[in-house]
Amino acid sequence: MTQPKAAKPESLEAKFHLLAMLPYDKRAKRKHSLVFGFILDWYHSTYGDALASVRHIVATIKERDPSGVGLYAGDVHSALTDLVSWGYLTQHKGSGRTASRYVPAWDKTSSVHKTPNTTEDEISVRKNQNTSVRETPNTNGDSVHKIPNEDPPTGPGLQTREHVVGNMFDAAPVAPPAVGLEATAAGPASGDRFAEFWSVWPRKHGKKKAQAEWAKLDGDISAIIAAARTWSDHYAKNGVDKKWIPEPANWLKGERWDEDLPIIHGDAKGAAIAKAKANAPAKKTDPARNTEPRVVDIIEADLVDTDTGKDIVLSFSERNTPTTWEHRITIEDRNIDRQQKGGREFGHLVAALGLASVDDTSELLHPVTVRRQGSELEYAPANDNDLREAA
Repeated sequence: MTQPKAAKPESLEAKFHLLAMLPYDKRAKRKHSLVFGFILDWYHSTYGDALASVRHIVATIKERDPSGVGLYAGDVHSALTDLVSWGYLTQHKGSGRTASRYVPAWDKTSSVHKTPNTTEDEISVRKNQNTSVRETPNTNGDSVHKIPNEDPPTGPGLQTREHVVGNMFDAAPVAPPAVGLEATAAGPASGDRFAEFWSVWPRKHGKKKAQAEWAKLDGDISAIIAAARTWSDHYAKNGVDKKWIPEPANWLKGERWDEDLPIIHGDAKGAAIAKAKANAPAKKTDPARNTEPRVVDIIEADLVDTDTGKDIVLSFSERNTPTTWEHRITIEDRNIDRQQKGGREFGHLVAALGLASVDDTSELLHPVTVRRQGSELEYAPANDNDLREAA
């Protein structure tokens, strides 16, 4: 049997093979598939070897996501780091305001082979003499029904041009249960169980908002659903009218599953106050003004010119919310006090990152513990426990 030729680099075939390989890597998660699919889609040597910033990748994936959620900037950054370390991508670090370049490992396509037991002149799939599927004599056109809740296919789409679109696939569907187990429809392995929550929560209002909040959850889904059921039973036991029950989106956004069960008010005034509090929008906090120490990811660092000197603009990504924010450190300035103040802060940042010196701003792209102190940030090394990514 002749050895098949390796797919030509940058070709649609090569991109397809690489994209098909990643789900078989046990380390790969949804974020890796989405980011790798973007790079393959975006890549073309003529356009600069997939030259793209983390911000652009985040924006594009969010735009492609039917639910409008996408990925956090920290997830994109960690996915790129993993794909490089696993050998799927080669990184050429950018400097200053220039983004890094990512080149797919085209040589990996040579490891994709045809099934060795197939032949050129014979069909490999043979009839099984002991199959138990038999023709049903009374079938008719109405015997086949459309499954109403079937998930749409999410495999990588193909186009006639030499380009892989960014519609990435989920994990392989979960197989239906064996005979004797409760029958449930097979679905994606990462089913988010929103339908289960929706059926439990007693007030059915604002479903799209609730779905958006549900997509942001990173806690124990089973515990959240169990808490929702407990709250529902509590409301039912006390005969609470649905208009006094929090909207599901607000309940999720406020992370109220960790709270005590609400006190049931017998008077109309108390109920009105309780309703106002229950449905009040969650307070938005400016992460840049957060004074609590926490680990964040530095996802971009740019050296920019100012009217009086030079600043480094750092882009931070919060770990638990889809939020990024910027902070400036003065490096050079005509005002000597301002320059010295910025120099001290930059020195503390470099020390917290464990760097002896910095030759390129890309060397700053690491996790770090931050805490706001006035107009400056205080820095400390990221705790090892905080660096372990949640599954």
